[in-house]
Amino acid sequence: MTELPSSQRRSLTRWGRSAFILLVAGIGFVFTLQNSLAGAWRNTNPNAVLGFFPRDSQAVANIAATFVAKDPTPASIERARLMSIEALRRDPLNVTAVRTLALVNDAKGDRAGAWRLLNRAEALSRRDLLTQLSIIEYLSAAGDVDGTLRHYDVAMRASRASREILIPILIDAANDPALVDPIAKLVAQRPPQWWMDYMLPLVGGGPLAGASRIAGQVLDAKVPAERELLVSMLDRLEETKEFDLAWALYL
Repeated sequence: MTELPSSQRRSLTRWGRSAFILLVAGIGFVFTLQNSLAGAWRNTNPNAVLGFFPRDSQAVANIAATFVAKDPTPASIERARLMSIEALRRDPLNVTAVRTLALVNDAKGDRAGAWRLLNRAEALSRRDLLTQLSIIEYLSAAGDVDGTLRHYDVAMRASRASREILIPILIDAANDPALVDPIAKLVAQRPPQWWMDYMLPLVGGGPLAGASRIAGQVLDAKVPAERELLVSMLDRLEETKEFDLAWALYL
């Protein structure tokens, strides 16, 4: 995230001005070095960043997030809250801190407050994977299928890391007959970042009933690459003697 800017005063004397120029050059070098080190370490070793660069907002936020990551206690939840607030004082646009405050509210049972903060975190960065995963979890728990799938799409458009996590889950979801048509509707929009990355493993090894139904709704036999996928799906169905599914797909 953005770092807090530094400022210096200029000397009114000639020698003082020269000394100030040297000082600014030195401080500028140190701040550049600190920022580059902070950027390299803040996610993997935030405590080291704080020791070297104690005003790094992202390092504070990353540490705060660890206190609610797994089996939080009342004490760790409060620690996360205070550190997130401190991170936001340093950088009001720190998405990690906002997301962590959402998880703090959730841990305290304030789901409405958590939802408001998750939406704020998403407004700050739609590319933040953990925010999208938190929203997906929230909507899924609420039974909002359309909302859940919409945020699957947002997350998978945003990064390869999210696709590596979410595509296998979405393939497994094709086991649920209630989810097959909504998934097909989403994939039929052909998001260029991920739709074929989903269809290839779905056809190759996804649940037969769900995969064949989604393939039938999404793939176009007039397009050579998609026709090959349809043939592969038919081959799987024939090999497993799912002739009714094969006939339905053929039609």
